[in-house]
Amino acid sequence: QIVNGPYNNPRFLQKIDEVTGFKTRNILSIPLINRNGICIGTLQILNKKQGEFNNSDENLLTAASHYVVIALENAKLYKELKTLDKARKRVVDHLSHELKTPLSIISGSFAILKDRLTTAGHTENVDKIFQRGFRNINRLMELQEKTADILKEDTETISQNRQHLGNLMESLILLLDDVQKQYGRFSELA
Repeated sequence: QIVNGPYNNPRFLQKIDEVTGFKTRNILSIPLINRNGICIGTLQILNKKQGEFNNSDENLLTAASHYVVIALENAKLYKELKTLDKARKRVVDHLSHELKTPLSIISGSFAILKDRLTTAGHTENVDKIFQRGFRNINRLMELQEKTADILKEDTETISQNRQHLGNLMESLILLLDDVQKQYGRFSELA
């Protein structure tokens, strides 16, 4: 919405200008609408350098607003994914730890049992049975180690995603700087 001459508009809160010492000459506000059609904020610029805001200015700010919405939605999704990822990591880490301890105990118990049976002279099929048991314990231990590796890889992926989001935000800031240079000061984002 374009408001040229805001002091004549009953919705304009003049007290902000009085407190800050800023003089608002004109306002251009664009709602930030996400892909679900929900307004998630407002993008507003104040005091066009020359003249009053017009439909061309509104179209340009509307185009810029799409990038702002994408950045805000991505930041929100990133935060939600980060929270879910932390919870998932805690569960996987807990399961990995809970798996490692019993496997170590079972492996040790198997070794003691094999030694005792061998010492007592029970050697028939003992080697085959224990080889099968140790082989399956080793498979479970490898699974536990792979789980730990997955946790390590996820940490690296999060770092890469954080870098991508930072690059996106930097591009948005450059775009907004260009708009600011052309049209004046931004008063508020979001």
